[in-house]
Amino acid sequence: MWNDDPILMPGGALHGEANPVFRLTSYFPYHQAHPYLMPDAWQTLLDCFLPLVRGHCDRIILWDRPGAKARRGKRILEADWRPFHHLSSLENDVKSGIFTGFSFLDRADALEGNGRGPCSVRFFVGSSIRFEACIPLEDWAQGRLSIDALATALQALPYVSVMAGFGLSLGERYGAADPDATHHALRQYATRYPAIDMARDEDRSFFPGSPQDFPLIGIAGISWLTGIGEPFRSMAGGAAALAANAPAEVQLSDGSFGSLFRLGAGPVSGEAGVDDSALARYRWLGRRLSTVWSPRKDDTRAPVFGRSAKPQSLAWERRFYDSGPGRA
Repeated sequence: MWNDDPILMPGGALHGEANPVFRLTSYFPYHQAHPYLMPDAWQTLLDCFLPLVRGHCDRIILWDRPGAKARRGKRILEADWRPFHHLSSLENDVKSGIFTGFSFLDRADALEGNGRGPCSVRFFVGSSIRFEACIPLEDWAQGRLSIDALATALQALPYVSVMAGFGLSLGERYGAADPDATHHALRQYATRYPAIDMARDEDRSFFPGSPQDFPLIGIAGISWLTGIGEPFRSMAGGAAALAANAPAEVQLSDGSFGSLFRLGAGPVSGEAGVDDSALARYRWLGRRLSTVWSPRKDDTRAPVFGRSAKPQSLAWERRFYDSGPGRA
């Protein structure tokens, strides 16, 4: 199965530096969604994960003042559990509130902020805002994350793009002596499990500072939960056009900021012969979004499978938008 594939095991091609998780990756526009403006809404989103974070994470990297210089101490203080209010209590000038944020880290993650532990929450304010959360599969299987609460929290924030489902929590670097061999193994894994999100969050983080330039990057991708905010929802013809003739298994939550799709009863790996009907829903949405998933060149995002495999990386990112089998 995707979560115990040999590539993930100690001694495997990823050298134990990737953990199978349930993963949320989401992006927000700087001026509309800045935490100084809406700390309560941001805290509500974090609260969806906080019981798990409290159980698994015992340190924090906190950039609490603009400029990306982290606080020296990494021990989690009581005020850190409400980080957005803490940030806005120290500074409230949105215009200069860039390069700030936090990362809650899993105590099993020995690689600090560059690590791959199965539980983490990472929030950072750059030219756009990125919120990423990973939880262990055991917690997911036990129903310890409320998807309804998560969807409600997301719909209260002006997101640009959201995706959530099964994925890998990856280190910034692989420990392999031959990175090309590691990337080749990762491509083979991607072919077996096309619905698994295996792009590092940095690979999708190059949003320009101006909202008018967002279309140059395109949406983050398609997963079990897929949120389409502005300008992409309007570019695709609006909520009604996106939802028209949707498969019966697709649920849609439409809000003032975006349209959040739930592509079936639960996330899948995309394994052939197992998840074929589920992947049909992913490709249905991909066809609706093919005009707003903008990258056509291999230099728009960091290559998922390494610099020597830019075409294969782009093909993987396009797997649900193009016709054909959608394999990397």
